[in-house]
Amino acid sequence: MELGIIALALVMGAPYFPGFGSPAFQWVSLFLGVLFSLGSSAALSNAVAEIILIYTRAFQIGDRIEVEDTQGDAIEKSLLVTRILTDDNVIVTLPNSNLLSTNIFNYNAPMGDHNIPVALTINVNFGYDVPWQKVSEVVNDAAETTPYFLPDPPAYYTYNWVNYR
Repeated sequence: MELGIIALALVMGAPYFPGFGSPAFQWVSLFLGVLFSLGSSAALSNAVAEIILIYTRAFQIGDRIEVEDTQGDAIEKSLLVTRILTDDNVIVTLPNSNLLSTNIFNYNAPMGDHNIPVALTINVNFGYDVPWQKVSEVVNDAAETTPYFLPDPPAYYTYNWVNYR
């Protein structure tokens, strides 16, 4: 905010600077204008992306999200960047314009906005010598002992027999 006020004061006071009409002053002004416009295009696109992300409510602080190859908890949303804390306690900083141009998977949104639980998919590998009844029993026991598991609707599974040779 203060920087904007200073910039406005400089623009309004520029005609009163000594040598304002000289060609050297005009070339310097042109150079600074081009430099500012090229440098601010990325910042401007990130700021616009943040406004769009806020409007679309793609995620909130604390939500579990996945963007590109990064999965973790959103810990900060600023005008230019978003920070995600991964499971390895690494903070990943992503420009907001990148978030706007990729898919954002929000694992908290269904439960928070619509009270719909998130269904998780897991892959479990068993050998051919294990009977399907035992596989079913183990998968059901694992689902029931998982924290926050909802018994309704019941867990379901499909078999994908893969022949490894």
